Amino acid sequence: MFKIENIAVIGGDIRQLYLAERLAADGYKVGLLGFDNGILPGEEVSLTDSVSGAVKQADCVILPLITTNDSLTVLSPFSDKTIALDEVMETADPSRLILGGMLPPDLVIKAGNKHQKLIDYYEREELVILNAIPTAEGAIAIAMTENDFTVFGSRCLVCGYGRLGKILASTLKCMGADVTVAARKYSDFAWIKAAGIKPRQIKRLAEYVHEFDTVYNTVPAKLFNGQTLCKVGKDTLIIDLASRPGGLDFEKARGLGVKFRRALSLPGKTAPRSAAGIIYDTVINIIEEESL
Repeated sequence: MFKIENIAVIGGDIRQLYLAERLAADGYKVGLLGFDNGILPGEEVSLTDSVSGAVKQADCVILPLITTNDSLTVLSPFSDKTIALDEVMETADPSRLILGGMLPPDLVIKAGNKHQKLIDYYEREELVILNAIPTAEGAIAIAMTENDFTVFGSRCLVCGYGRLGKILASTLKCMGADVTVAARKYSDFAWIKAAGIKPRQIKRLAEYVHEFDTVYNTVPAKLFNGQTLCKVGKDTLIIDLASRPGGLDFEKARGLGVKFRRALSLPGKTAPRSAAGIIYDTVINIIEEESL
């Protein structure tokens, strides 16, 4: 057991900057790596320019919510330097806590073989649920920008009734939209009805997709293939929120002239300070659970 005093926050987007500032305000000594192109943190956060400088003395290392896109480097859009993921892992003291989001399976295996404490905070239920709130708000903001009519009174279809689908459908309903949810499971149909929303069978999507002004897809499967896209109304906007590879055949959608927006990582784009607060709460929860 040891007390966490020094935290290294490495890479990521503006959420990581706000996270570092929040941790420093709580009294942690925070070193920030991956922000070297003019974006400056608050005075309580120390900027570092090397993995060794950030990680060597750290009791806890926090990697971004999307740790890497290539399994080799830490995602660092605000840095002109490459941060090697292996270097971070090898520099960290094996007994210390390392946190990251959407960790590659091979990295988790390697850390386990070395007896490193590596935890994927994106697998935490509290983070995923609360992260759906800025995602839903960001998606609705896109609709308000792209459409020439109000959300109130518009016909909205939400595909999928997972965490994001639930929050998105509820928010749209509260804004006065006419909301329908396309789902697969009968248990979902019951919950949708209990929420005062209309359910539809997702497997019959092509039969009714033309009825809606805006379609929000949360399902990471190709629901919108050529057959379904042919039925989409010419003025209908599809906002695809599903994780890669997404829910649309994007090439066919372009060829057919379907209006769509691919919307990934909305919390970091539309509400980074709130999103950082969600990550902060999750990190503190993990630290407390580990009794460090």
